[in-house]
Amino acid sequence: MNAILLLAAWLTPLALAPFALGRRRRWLSAVGALPALAAAGLLPAGAALDLPWLMLGTHLVLNETGQIFLVLSALLWLGAAVFAAAMPERHGGERGGFHLWFLLAMAGNFLLLLAADALTFYLGFALMGLSAFGLVVQRRGQRARRAARAYLVWTLLGELALFGALVVLGTQFESLRFADWSGPAPAAAALLLLVGFGVKLALPGLHWWLPGAYAMAPPAAAAVLSGPMISAGLFGWLRFLPPETSGLMHWGQGLMWVGGAGVALGVLAGIIQRSPGRVLGYSSIAKMGVITAGFGMALAHPGDAAVITTALALFALHHLMVKGSLFLGVGLWERIGARTWLLLGMGLLALALAGAPLTGGAAAKALLSDGLSRAGADLGLLLLGSALGTVLLMARLLWLLTRRAPRLDMLPTPLPASWWVLLPLALWLPFRPDRIPWDTGGLLPLAVGTVVALAALPLARFRLRLPFGGGAPWCTCCLPRRLRRALRGRESKRMLWLPVTGWRSGTEMSLPLPVAGLLWLALLILLFFFLSLPG
Repeated sequence: MNAILLLAAWLTPLALAPFALGRRRRWLSAVGALPALAAAGLLPAGAALDLPWLMLGTHLVLNETGQIFLVLSALLWLGAAVFAAAMPERHGGERGGFHLWFLLAMAGNFLLLLAADALTFYLGFALMGLSAFGLVVQRRGQRARRAARAYLVWTLLGELALFGALVVLGTQFESLRFADWSGPAPAAAALLLLVGFGVKLALPGLHWWLPGAYAMAPPAAAAVLSGPMISAGLFGWLRFLPPETSGLMHWGQGLMWVGGAGVALGVLAGIIQRSPGRVLGYSSIAKMGVITAGFGMALAHPGDAAVITTALALFALHHLMVKGSLFLGVGLWERIGARTWLLLGMGLLALALAGAPLTGGAAAKALLSDGLSRAGADLGLLLLGSALGTVLLMARLLWLLTRRAPRLDMLPTPLPASWWVLLPLALWLPFRPDRIPWDTGGLLPLAVGTVVALAALPLARFRLRLPFGGGAPWCTCCLPRRLRRALRGRESKRMLWLPVTGWRSGTEMSLPLPVAGLLWLALLILLFFFLSLPG
């Protein structure tokens, strides 16, 4: 029974993917998530399966952390699949086999959550990341292609870093099974792992792909991108860099600074966006900044890491449910406009994300704050700033939703009930509603953020742009005036952005072959340099 469910959890969506082409078979995407949901609910923690004949040996295990990640991820995949099947888009459901890519990404996500060895994890991670390119590129137009190209470039960069780390770890420990690894990871492997999973978590400087991908992907795709897929970055850190290992303490302080920068970047760039999808994207960057800082604190305090990582996992899982439901709500808004019942539901989700009392967001923040205080750590100022920033971002989102939707359509039949089912779950999960105490700590940032948002309401219609929020690369702001004027030309801008997005206008550009070869050579030299560093 254990073996059948563990195999079915990730093999079912993989097997259904070739048959999901066409509108009549779009409901197969929902079927693909059911075995994983059953495995997470029925199997006991610790259920394992070894397949030594598959690849270099495939090992699956359902530990406690993986179990809760799997059940909530499967819930969101199921809700997004039902939403996509009930509301097929003219530019989403048919073009490019949306449900084919959806099932492949689902299979990769479930496989990495069950993996007990590094090679199986990498296979699931790569399958999930590369398949998501087919989800982002669904919508027609130059902006969608540019966003998909940027996503693919950064995803490949992250997977290259992860593969280099696996080579170092496999050589160091002479085994690919997580259970056989003992001691801290070598410095080169730790750096590559932080960068590889940092791309998925959209750390500052590695975040360029996220706002465009979230804004241009169909709602169901954006929901899983912002939920299970981005949470895979934290899950990877917990798997490969367990904070209980004392040899990783020196990475903690740097991650705390990076996390603080992520919170500032997400809030400052998000409040000036004019697209709901981009506001939610930068909100994810801010939330991942909190998670990064918390993980850095766990690395710096290995004795109390178990409490901190448990709180971080629950914090990330709550974000997974709420953010995915918000993106599905934005999809409804695009089709039917600002209905009163829709704005009410989105307002409740916004309150949960902001940590309003009696919601899962309040419980998650209280648990994280308590875990940090037990370790003698203090991220109170960062948590307060994040809460205040989330209130401002959610106020910006709700204001944008009161504007006219970009395209209105007749209400589809049947009404996508998945959003209504996910709504109460997202408000409280992964906590029980009857066990969430009343906490007045979340009222202060909620009240202050509301007052600031109301005071800034007259400025809401102005178009503002920050250097790191869009437009020209931030580094051009430090150049002399004459050079900045020279770089304003169209061709120069295209060449500046080409290494990041690979696409700028309707005509495809590519670097000259010698330049591209030199860039790849420099990348390989850097990789070998890091691999040669002493452990």
